[in-house]
Amino acid sequence: MSNGEIQQIDTPQNLYERPRNLFVATFIGMPVMNILEAEYDGSAIVGQDFRIEASDPLKKILDQQGFKNGRTLKIGIRPENLRVGTKEDKNTLAGRVDVAEMLGSTTNIYITTKNGSKVVAALPGDVRAQTDQELFLVPDLNMLHIFDAETGLNILEM
Repeated sequence: MSNGEIQQIDTPQNLYERPRNLFVATFIGMPVMNILEAEYDGSAIVGQDFRIEASDPLKKILDQQGFKNGRTLKIGIRPENLRVGTKEDKNTLAGRVDVAEMLGSTTNIYITTKNGSKVVAALPGDVRAQTDQELFLVPDLNMLHIFDAETGLNILEM
C-alpha cells in the first residue's frame, strides 16, 4: 500500500518476481532492487553507464509502447541477478567498489559507476573485492524489470 492505495495483490513470490510498479519493486527484497535510468534507442536500452542490447520480443514491446521517442525508462535489476564479469563482456555495469560486505554464503558488493549511480550486487560468498577496485557486473537479461519512468508501471507486466 502506498498513499492509502493498494499497489498489487499477489503472492509474496509474485510480488518479488513480477512487481507491477516501482513502489512494489523497491518495497520487497533486501538488498533493494537497483534502479537505473535509461532510454531505448531502437536497438538497445542505454543508460549513462551501460548499454543492454534488446531482444526482438523486447524491441516489439518497447516500440509498441512508444519508448523510441525519448521517453525515459527505469531499469530494475535485483542484486542477486548480477554476476562478476570482465571488461570484454557485453551489457556490463562498470564501477568502483565502495564496500564489500561479507555475509558468509553471500557477499554484497556496493559500487559507484562513473556517473555516480549506486549499484549493489549479491554475489557468492567466495567473491572478494577491495575498496576502489574496478568491477564489471553483468545482469541476467532474463531477470530485468523495465518501468515507465513517468507512470512507474512495469511495462513487461502490462
